[in-house]
Amino acid sequence: MGEALYLEILNQGTTTFDFYETNNGNIDYYKSLCTVKVIVEDIKAESVRFKQKEITLDRECTSKIEANVEPWNVTDNAITYKSSNENIVTVDSKGNIKGIEVGTATVTATDSNNNTDTCKITVTEAKITGIKLNRTSYICCSKKIPTGANVMLKTTVFPSYARYQRIVYTSSNKSIASVDSTGKVKLLKGISKANGSVTITATVIDKKGNIVKNNSGKIISTKYTIKREKVNKVTPSKKSITLSKKGRTYNLKAYVYGTKAKKTLATSSDVIWTSSNKKIATVDKNGKVTIRRKITSKTKSKSVTITVKARDNTKKKATIKVITKYQPVKKITTSRYIHFTNYTNFTKGSIGAKKNNKCKIQCG
Repeated sequence: MGEALYLEILNQGTTTFDFYETNNGNIDYYKSLCTVKVIVEDIKAESVRFKQKEITLDRECTSKIEANVEPWNVTDNAITYKSSNENIVTVDSKGNIKGIEVGTATVTATDSNNNTDTCKITVTEAKITGIKLNRTSYICCSKKIPTGANVMLKTTVFPSYARYQRIVYTSSNKSIASVDSTGKVKLLKGISKANGSVTITATVIDKKGNIVKNNSGKIISTKYTIKREKVNKVTPSKKSITLSKKGRTYNLKAYVYGTKAKKTLATSSDVIWTSSNKKIATVDKNGKVTIRRKITSKTKSKSVTITVKARDNTKKKATIKVITKYQPVKKITTSRYIHFTNYTNFTKGSIGAKKNNKCKIQCG
């Protein structure tokens, strides 16, 4: 039974192989079996074909077109791509296309033997699928006008590359809250049980002024609701803080949770801040804590309780422990080298031209 013979093709051309019998492993050149002539030549491309003849994609989106060269064992299977209008669609050497502007263009694929095929590319405008506001609701805890309700709404449109992102804002009750074309909301009166709540709606409008709907026929919009709701919980940004010097301050924040609504950053109209000992530390209406006692290495550590309470008389509150104590310097580092120019006064720490170097003090 014969054995398989494998040839490695190196270059184009013609060569011959002579086959002889062997005698005890030695070639018997007098017993020629046959001569095989091998012709090595290029297999030229006969055709190039796109897998898809038409493709539709959104403006600013990318896709990939695929083309195959026949026959499968072609020597050079390289393909070049070209767009008929790069202002509408571009294509790179690997067949990656990108929609530039709305319209139609043709991408041509050319193989190594100059055979061609075309693919029609239609670029469409991306449809807006949804929008999102930077805020969804605000809880009013007081009959007073809460300053936190006067906000600038910002709307994110999906997908982000969709054009004609015109947003129209409307108020469900203009006597309570107004909103301008930029999304600036202004509360005109306090929210009470009598007037309930007010809703600001953001709606997408197309370039013709028509309300945009999704594929299901639903209007693409989102809402920001200002409502008076009983406070369910008050949560401070910190449960405890430590300050080591008279005059030091710290800005506390508080969040209020409604019965149904999610947390909202509280303002002075929503909560009341109080200190259990104003001689140690005070707190203003915005939650700014200031240390009032002098603190030295001989001063004993003392603490004061800061209370934040909802204004809606639900008695919902939270406390923050403020600790005042001396903290010795543990380590001093400099942001750059200090150059001593007067070595005779080195022990005194005389600093030359670079005496304004910034130092970082780390307290224990």
